[in-house]
Amino acid sequence: MEHPALLAGANYLQHLVVAADPRRFHDNAADAVGRAPDGGAAFDRLVAATSRSSGHRTAGRLLEARRYATEGRRILDELTDVERAPLRDTLPHLLVQWGLAHQFADVGGERTFEEAYELASLTGQPAIARRAAALLAWLHADRGQLHEAERWIARAAASGVPAPRYDAPLHLASALVGNDRLDTAATTGALAALDEVDLGEHWAAALWVHAWAARTADEAVLLQQRLEAELARTTPAVATGGANRRYLLAASAQLATLQGLPLDAGDAVRFALDDTDPFDAVMAAASAYRAGDARELLRHAATATGGRSPRMRAGAQLLVAAARQLMKAPDAAADAFRLAHAVIEAEGLNASYGILTPTHREALFELTGLHSPAIRLLGAVGEQAPPTPTDALASLTPRQRDVLILLAQGRTGTEISRELFVSPNTVKTITAHLYRKLGVHTRAEAAGIAFRAGLA
Repeated sequence: MEHPALLAGANYLQHLVVAADPRRFHDNAADAVGRAPDGGAAFDRLVAATSRSSGHRTAGRLLEARRYATEGRRILDELTDVERAPLRDTLPHLLVQWGLAHQFADVGGERTFEEAYELASLTGQPAIARRAAALLAWLHADRGQLHEAERWIARAAASGVPAPRYDAPLHLASALVGNDRLDTAATTGALAALDEVDLGEHWAAALWVHAWAARTADEAVLLQQRLEAELARTTPAVATGGANRRYLLAASAQLATLQGLPLDAGDAVRFALDDTDPFDAVMAAASAYRAGDARELLRHAATATGGRSPRMRAGAQLLVAAARQLMKAPDAAADAFRLAHAVIEAEGLNASYGILTPTHREALFELTGLHSPAIRLLGAVGEQAPPTPTDALASLTPRQRDVLILLAQGRTGTEISRELFVSPNTVKTITAHLYRKLGVHTRAEAAGIAFRAGLA
């Protein structure tokens, strides 16, 4: 194996297995064939930079991941059209990896994903086109740009066939859009589809979307257990950096709200809140709102009203309105609420109204004379009754029903994964969600429902 690109690929695979330092490993590989790290053919250099970027990303070293993704982009931009021509089929794959480095570092990635989609479409690679479109859909949904998200969801659905290994972002985007629009059926269907695929690096995003879609304290307890289990198996660098940090902090805050608790002090320390960051400011403001501290609420929320995403701006303006309302400043409260309403109605971010208590929400609508057609769909957090066993069984997906039957038969997680040809982690995820749907916490309780329904 004297080809630098093949050495780079082999080195990256070894990194994934033994968690070695990809930078040093790849540099040694380049030296082994007598080339400097920046030497060699364009293909070798691009693959080496991409492999290093991917290795650093999966280890949570996001600055390094971005650095090598940027290096890959520089190499590509310096190539002539003649030099690029032989790389046309490979470039969409490399572009996706560069985009992921930026996305997980929470600094974008749109341009790179769009290039990957366009080039994959031009070169007849529907699978990679679907993957790039799905990642774009998730990126826009995450920001609250729902119209763009829906456009890319449609493109992903029209490109290629379903790919369980790479479709998590597509189902995440669909679930988040559905939840934002208060479309329960769409949200439930997308979350069920999400249960059927491997989450891969999107595990933290999945926790946030599930938390955002949860409605009861019982659901929150199960999700909190899942969150703690994920944190226990994940290195701090991966959990507390970039987009994952934001997803986990948002999930923790939502689960605390559902359970009527303040944001856990351990989480605030774990994620090191930075009041100069708009997202962190919104989290701090939401915590102050739950504590009834109007001055701290206003101080934090006001710093986040210029956030870069519609989701951030809407949440910040709603919290400013609540602060002004608590401080008996109706004109200022009305101004802030009008700004929030404009953002929410433009994108259909109806679930954002849920950051306010029903009393404050209704008072602000009355104060401003505004209206939202979807507001009747938004109930107070936790007011929905848990489903009956019959209804819960009817809501299970075919795969969830299969797992329930095998659980009731006494099969272990490993045995179920072999029987259904899925990974053990996928079995755990499916089990957690069928527990949530059934309103149970143990295998014995789930088995009891299966026996009474005649399923086992």
